[in-house]
Amino acid sequence: MLVTLATRTFTPEPTAAALRLGALARALAAGGDRVRVLTSRLAPSVARDARQLVDGGAESGEGRALVSVRRAPVLRDRTGAVRGYVSYMSFDLPLLARLLTGPRPDVVVSEPPPTTGAAVRLACAVRRVPYVYYCADIVSDAAALAGVPGLVVRAVAGLESFALRGARRVIAVSDGVARRARDLGARDVVVVPNGVRVPDAVATGTPEGFPACDGPVFVYAGTVAQWLAPEVFVDAFERARARLGGARLVFVGQGSGWDALAERSRGVAKRRDDPRRQRRGSGPVDGASRRDPRLAATGRVRLRLPDEDPRLPRAGHSRHLRGAWPGRP
Repeated sequence: MLVTLATRTFTPEPTAAALRLGALARALAAGGDRVRVLTSRLAPSVARDARQLVDGGAESGEGRALVSVRRAPVLRDRTGAVRGYVSYMSFDLPLLARLLTGPRPDVVVSEPPPTTGAAVRLACAVRRVPYVYYCADIVSDAAALAGVPGLVVRAVAGLESFALRGARRVIAVSDGVARRARDLGARDVVVVPNGVRVPDAVATGTPEGFPACDGPVFVYAGTVAQWLAPEVFVDAFERARARLGGARLVFVGQGSGWDALAERSRGVAKRRDDPRRQRRGSGPVDGASRRDPRLAATGRVRLRLPDEDPRLPRAGHSRHLRGAWPGRP
């Protein structure tokens, strides 16, 4: 069986979706299926990190015999993310042509946003191929919460409904998202909760190079955007820090709200650290953000996402692809 993954992000990009899709590709390949990934060209900083991993003998997760990764140019913002409708269109319009001209798959797995889902539905209708849509959240609801003009929200909701209604199966991350997906016209919806299985090397001890600290480390890993309100963790951490001892709060990710979050984190750090350290530029957030724009911390601990481990358990999504099209068990 040939499965095509249509996604703007894929391993080794430091995003939850990329890690999840890498696990899905490995699970399908482990079951003997061929996987063709249609994705975007890596941002320069991520490509550099990937080359270093390869040079160091690390497993990238893409070099499996049954997994073929095809990357195409895409417009990225200054943080290196594919974000906003111009960037989305720079991926989705070529994706439509790629899906129409490549080998005919047995099933396509489409990632958000709805523009990608719409492109996948059009191409799959032409080629008479079923597709599965992964619904991490309801984008039109998020747009409404962010204060986007009503006309834009209605247009996004229309695209989202178009993508959901055409899917043979929709995978939702929660019961609430599943309900909203059905409201928008999805027919067959299954819930697969989000999560990650941590490699044994991380779960059973301190990762190599991880700084020592006196208390627990709280990690926010994912998109930083206004509608997600990640700043509440900074505020809560500041209020509770007297009871947490040497605890640290670490953010790993990217998004439109990153600069504002880093500034708020800097404010907390300045109240905790010697101001002279800040003036020298050795403060926790300043130093971290210069090293990696995807990382900021309210303490002196730095944390990077672990390299993707091929020993991770198979993704739970793969079993929901079975039975999503005729002739498959």
